[in-house]
Amino acid sequence: MNPLLILRCEIVCAVIMIFFFVYSIIYSQTRGKHFQNICLIGFLHLVFDGITVYTVNNTETVDPAVNFLLHFLMYGFAAWFSCEIFCYLVNNTWKGSSTRIREILYRIPLLIYILIVPFTKIDYTQGFGTKHSMGVGAIIGFGLAVLYISTGTIIAIAHHDQVEKGILTALLQMNFCMIITR
Repeated sequence: MNPLLILRCEIVCAVIMIFFFVYSIIYSQTRGKHFQNICLIGFLHLVFDGITVYTVNNTETVDPAVNFLLHFLMYGFAAWFSCEIFCYLVNNTWKGSSTRIREILYRIPLLIYILIVPFTKIDYTQGFGTKHSMGVGAIIGFGLAVLYISTGTIIAIAHHDQVEKGILTALLQMNFCMIITR
């Protein structure tokens, strides 16, 4: 099968992430750094996602430990990306209280996930024309990402009057793209 067809979702998401990164540079010089970090983490997830698409479909030539490490990085960056979007949205809506303590608390589920993933099993199943990874680590990571993204989106919509219009527009578009492509 054509690699571009297999990686179509990753390619579209990478283009969107590059667009948002450029947008953040143009939009804000001071507050855009956190958003740029979000874009970078998302882009790293996409890179490892693309690599694991190759490795999972070539398990006979790729060492299982390397394949597992690449999947661990892919799932870790996905959960980290979702957590950072959540923290960014919450920090831009609930101002006043200590954001440092909140950010640490919000990252606890992410840290627990990163600690347990190495002990989970990754299974490779045949999909429609290509293999993909499944297993407890993948399911928990996907669930954690959906929880972070959904909760962050709900908070942003509920407090839309407290979030800058440009930030809200960019993040809601990004969240919408993630929800429909996954």
